[in-house]
Amino acid sequence: MRNKYLNIFVIILLFSSITGVFAGPKNKYGLSAATELLIPVGSVSTALGGSNLATVSGLDAIHWNPSGLATMTGKTGEAMFSNQQYIADIDVNYFAGAYKLPNVGTFALSLKALNFGDIEITTVNNPEGTGETYSPTFLISGLSYAREMTDRISFGATAKIIYNKITNETASGMAFDFGLTYNVTGSGLRFGVALKNLGPSMKFSGQDLEQFFQPPGTQAGTQSEPRMVELG
Repeated sequence: MRNKYLNIFVIILLFSSITGVFAGPKNKYGLSAATELLIPVGSVSTALGGSNLATVSGLDAIHWNPSGLATMTGKTGEAMFSNQQYIADIDVNYFAGAYKLPNVGTFALSLKALNFGDIEITTVNNPEGTGETYSPTFLISGLSYAREMTDRISFGATAKIIYNKITNETASGMAFDFGLTYNVTGSGLRFGVALKNLGPSMKFSGQDLEQFFQPPGTQAGTQSEPRMVELG
């Protein structure tokens, strides 16, 4: 009996001190691609800071732990739409829908789109603006699947397609999420693990990433021709 209470105390202490573990070197933070993947969705889980990783269910689970889709009990389908006022006047629009097939599992579709509004175009020669504007496009679409493997274990996965466009530059990529939930029957304890945003590198390409540079003291048509300089 004493060991039982000691184990419960250790588990409570562990969960109260650790809410999440983030992998990856810190010197790569500024070089990360598609950081919009980290923008949270779902009011309950966002308010809890993702500490309900093991108990999240329904459509909120797509972002936090896709295995939670499997516990969409009492319903055959769900749909949600949300609009979030993010920093710097950025709107985050999110739509998701899920359908549960008996003895097969739960399938879900999701779409996240960022709205930056109109941004004024500035150049070296026109630092105050050219009078033209542009609006970046940041889209993430996802397909999720989750299933209760046993009465204790649930598994889920999400495949995401990422598309970014800034004026004439574009970048695309893929990312994958995997989640697992384990329910300790009769004890009320649940454990959740999620591996998120696993995927290859992304790189922007486009005509504006290169420009002609005229070396000082030279003129076009002389021996010293303008050189192509790659930006970024």
